[in-house]
Amino acid sequence: MTGHSRDTRDPAIVATQIVSNLRQSWTERNVTKPPILITQGDPLTERGISAITRLVASELGVKRCLICLDDDIDAEHSRLADRHDVVYELRYSQLVDILNNEKMAHVDKNNEMTSKKLTDAIENKIAIKNDKRKSLGKDDLADWFQKYALLQEVTKAALKGISGEVTVAHATGDIAEFSVTSFYEVGLELGLIDEKNDMVIILKAMNSCQGIAALQELILYIPGIASMMKAALKGVSGEVTVAHSTEDIAEFLLLHFLKLASRWD
Repeated sequence: MTGHSRDTRDPAIVATQIVSNLRQSWTERNVTKPPILITQGDPLTERGISAITRLVASELGVKRCLICLDDDIDAEHSRLADRHDVVYELRYSQLVDILNNEKMAHVDKNNEMTSKKLTDAIENKIAIKNDKRKSLGKDDLADWFQKYALLQEVTKAALKGISGEVTVAHATGDIAEFSVTSFYEVGLELGLIDEKNDMVIILKAMNSCQGIAALQELILYIPGIASMMKAALKGVSGEVTVAHSTEDIAEFLLLHFLKLASRWD
C-alpha cells in the first residue's frame, strides 16, 4: 500500500473502502494465495497512511511485512517504523539483490539489471518533474525523493517476482503530481507492474468516501433536528416517548451507508 503520511481523512472510512476494492479485485482476478500487507516504514500517526494500513490489515485479518531503507541510506527510517503485526522485515538492499538475481530474469527482458533501469527511469522522471516545477515557479523536488521513489518501485517489482503476483493499492485516487506515490508511473512504463492486473481501481472507492464524508457532516445536524421534532410533538400531544437516542440513529445511518458504499460500482 502507498499513501501520504499527511492524509487528513478519517482512516476508518478510507480503510473500509480499500478493503472492499481489494476483495472485489481478488475475486475478479481469482487470487487464491494468502495475502500479506506490505508497508514501507511510515511511523504511526493518528491519521495518514500508517493508520490506514493498520486498519486495512485488521479488517482483512492479515499480517504485515515491513520494508525499510538500509541504515546507510536513512538510519531514521527503520527506527521510526510502525511494527504492529509485522511478521517479516526486509531492507531495501535485499530487494535490490532479489530483483537483480538471474532467477528473476523473467522480470527484466533486457540484459541491463532491473534496479539500474529503475534508477535511471526515476532520475529521468525527477528531471521531468523539476522542469515542470520550474515552469510553475517552484523549487526542485527534495533530494530524498529519489530514495523513497526507488524504495517504492523496487519493493513492488521484487515482491511480484517472488510471489508471482502483487496488488498495488493507493490510499487515494487523487495522486498529487509531485508526490512520491506519483512515481508509480515508472513501474508501469518499464512493464514491471501491469495496471490492469496488478492495481486496484481506487478512484471508485474515493468517490464513495466523498459521499460518506458528506453524510458524516449531515449526521452532525441530526441531534438538533431530532430535538426540535421531539419538542414539537410533545407540544402537540403533551407527551412523547423516545425509543432510540440520536447517537444510535446517527451511527445506524453511517454504518448502513458504508455497507451500501461497499457495493457501489
